[in-house]
Order: sequence, then structure tokens, then C-alpha cells
Amino acid sequence: TKTQGIVVNARGIVAFYPTEVPFHPRAQFLGDHDLFGDLRKAAKTDGIAVFARMDSNGAPDATYQAHPEWFTLSPQGSPYRDRGLNIPCINGPYYREHIPAILREIAVKYHPEGFTDNIWSGLPRANICYCDNCKTKFHTERGLDLPQTADWNASAYRAWIEWSYGLRLEIWDEFNRVTRDAGGP
Repeated sequence: TKTQGIVVNARGIVAFYPTEVPFHPRAQFLGDHDLFGDLRKAAKTDGIAVFARMDSNGAPDATYQAHPEWFTLSPQGSPYRDRGLNIPCINGPYYREHIPAILREIAVKYHPEGFTDNIWSGLPRANICYCDNCKTKFHTERGLDLPQTADWNASAYRAWIEWSYGLRLEIWDEFNRVTRDAGGP
């Protein structure tokens, strides 16, 4: 067999390359080293396709403190957390502006053959985000208040599930559009 392609960390919560996107911290021990760029170059020399790996579903406390409007909120008003990180809201600027800026930067600078994302789709369906972005958007688009519980027998919850899945398709399409516009097919 012959290796035809590899997945290389470009952004796994932190950047593995010299990023210029604000609130996109670099991996702690890289210094000025461009690990992603070096691996991309070596792979290209060997005719191996590189897929830039992302992890878009978490950010450190410093990012949350600077931009709380980017993040999911529980019914009690505290941020949802996973893996010691704050979980961004798919309706907020984190997914709608910040991640597209990172995708654009990687596509323009490195031209990977594609992107993969470990976790790109926000909260699992058992959790409802109660941030202002979600409250407003759900009410505007569905004419309903956000459901208070995950209850398949409640029409508001079923409407939220349908709406929520539709948003994930929007994000998928937007990320594809951004990367193709910046890096080609």
C-alpha cells in the first residue's frame, strides 16, 4: 500500500501554525515554529495529500471572558463546558465569524486538500443553548420560546430539534463556502 493522504492538526483548540486571528492561541511549546506548515510541505514533497484537522467546539476561559456572547449558556445562565473548555454557540460570532476567519487563513496560507473537524456541530441535542443569540433567533424564526427541557412529546422541543439541525447544515455549508472561496475546490 501507499500513503495517499494524512490528517494533520492545524487547529486543535490551539493553532499549530503562526496565526494572525485574534483569540486563536498558538500551541504552548511551538514558539515561532510552524509545525503544520512544515508537515504540509514535507507531505507535498512526497505527493501526499494533507487534510487540515480542526477542533471548533471549545475555547479557553480567556476567550470566554473576552467574548461571552460567543458561547452557549445553560438554563441557569452558566456556560456549558466540555473537556475543560467553554462550548461556543453555533448561532454566535464564534461559529459565524471566528472559525471562518481561521478556515480562510489556513486555506489561503497552506492550500490543504481539505479540512476535517473533530467537533464542529455545537452542543449535543440533549442540551439546549439559552444564550441571547439562540433565544432571539428561535423566536424570530419559529415564533416560539426555547423549550425548557428535552422532551420529545413537546412540540416546542421537536421544533427546536428541527431548527437546531438546520443550523448545523447552515454552518456546514458556510464552512464549505469559505474554504472553497479561499482555497479553491
